[in-house]
Amino acid sequence: MGGRSNGDELRLSSVERFDPRTGRWELMPPMRKQRAFFGAAVISGKVFVCGGSRRGEDYSVVQVYHEETDTWEYGAQLKGNKSGAAAVVVSLT
Repeated sequence: MGGRSNGDELRLSSVERFDPRTGRWELMPPMRKQRAFFGAAVISGKVFVCGGSRRGEDYSVVQVYHEETDTWEYGAQLKGNKSGAAAVVVSLT
């Protein structure tokens, strides 16, 4: 997901996923916002991509991928700009 190309300032919105049944990587719809250094986690089958940066600008933007519709949408923004962060899922049950 996303990242940067060849170590320069080009940030990516591209997304690929690995299919273990076929042993191949396949392209997915690109994220709506280019970014690198973001956190990502899966909750209830949805991929949440949080924060990140592009050309020195840190983001509070959250994007959510919905597998059933194969689309990205914007989620609730983080309370502050975050870059280089990690994301985890904690079960409260």
